Amino acid sequence: MANVFDLPVKGLLATSGALAIVIGLALQSSLGDVFSGIVLNLERPYHVGDWIKLDDTLQGTVIETNWRATHIFTSTQDIAIVPNSAVAKSKLINCSAPTKMHGATTRVRLEAALTPMIGSDLMREVLLGSTHVLRSPAPTVSIRDVSADMIDFELGYSVADIGIVDDAQNELFDRIYRATAAAGIRFASRLAPLTTKAATEESESATPGRLIAGISLFSTLTDSEKGALTSQMIRRDHKPGEVIVQSGTVMQALNIISNGVLVATEEQNGRKFERLRLTPGIYFGETGLLTGQPLSGEITALTKAVIYEISKDALLPLLKARSGMADELSELLASRQLARRTVLDHLQANDTHQDSLASRVASDIRHLFSLH
Repeated sequence: MANVFDLPVKGLLATSGALAIVIGLALQSSLGDVFSGIVLNLERPYHVGDWIKLDDTLQGTVIETNWRATHIFTSTQDIAIVPNSAVAKSKLINCSAPTKMHGATTRVRLEAALTPMIGSDLMREVLLGSTHVLRSPAPTVSIRDVSADMIDFELGYSVADIGIVDDAQNELFDRIYRATAAAGIRFASRLAPLTTKAATEESESATPGRLIAGISLFSTLTDSEKGALTSQMIRRDHKPGEVIVQSGTVMQALNIISNGVLVATEEQNGRKFERLRLTPGIYFGETGLLTGQPLSGEITALTKAVIYEISKDALLPLLKARSGMADELSELLASRQLARRTVLDHLQANDTHQDSLASRVASDIRHLFSLH
């Protein structure tokens, strides 16, 4: 160029070099994103549809990935656009690989009223009763700390997809609350008084009263009425694998689970499938007791179980003494049925409104108990 065009090569080179530096600095972040995008596309640490976590601060489902950025749909229904250079520098966890199955933990702190092993068995029953927790790998219960005031448990479990972790945890908390209430165990608190030995020793005799207090069907009863029911409750012990109620049985008693896990199964096309699991604090049999309708499935003891029964004869004096109790029970029963669709086994197709369903249930209760 110097010989042919007679140009000042040194000045030209100096000018082009400075221009290259300016352009390079200006495009530094963009070039970083591009080269990071190349690396990510070659390694493929995640794909569209995977649930990923970045530095434990951002998580969601990958909906798009290109040379410059990764688009993540978060749990708050927003779209986060993260530059590929930031993704490459972050600690990335792909929760959808190698499978969509995801592990989670839940901490529970209970008062030291019972031994750690009894508390562990109670937590295992809660895990076995969950509809979201997978059976394989088996859930675990670990004791993290023990003191004079509390026992710290960590429940480890797996779910089929990370998207249902919150649902699983909410269900576990609900079942833990019911199970601890049925067992007479309180959650640990710094301000809670220590449980005395006398209180622990009377725990067994107080069990029926605690169970009655936790049943929504009897929430409107007075203390004396609850006491009358408590005095007539009958304890039943069942072994693992024992069939407690057979399909088609019209139950004549309300059954409240004190300890253990029960499995409700149904048969379709010659095959049995699990419908739900029942854990401490949950009751069943109110359909047959209050309306005379048969049970459509079979209930079996998964573990050693203790159940308290309230017979029809024990409930009859209360229904006759309180004329409005049938309406109260029917409304509670109808609302529970519409919420779960598992209590009344022969729900008609047109019974989709609580008022109409409550009226039908109230009529059945009055007819069954010969009430006016």
